[in-house]
Amino acid sequence: MTSVLKINIAALRLMSNWYSETLRHLMWVDSLDHSGWGMLTEGRDEDQETPDPLVMLAWKCKHLEHLTLFGYGYGGSDIVAIARLRGPGLKKLWIPEDCLEADESHELANEEDVDNIAEVGH
Repeated sequence: MTSVLKINIAALRLMSNWYSETLRHLMWVDSLDHSGWGMLTEGRDEDQETPDPLVMLAWKCKHLEHLTLFGYGYGGSDIVAIARLRGPGLKKLWIPEDCLEADESHELANEEDVDNIAEVGH
């Protein structure tokens, strides 16, 4: 029986509300092996119409410079959303390649988004 990790979405929401003016760095690390990985979206409301908590955090926390997420599958469209919201102010966005999941988004990243994401990792 494999246990599936669920990210503490309530904690992410609290951080984005309480520290919206001061949060600069967020490093969320779970499960150093792949046995318990789950999609970040698995802990969200059943209707899946609630916004992604990391996208909301990127929107609310105006001074966010560094974001690391390790141990969860994460969809590409949400990564693009985070990069667009924080723009050049986001100095480092680190999500390991094996944490990237295909998502159902039909929106393609334009060349500027790809360049911004590539620059964020350096």
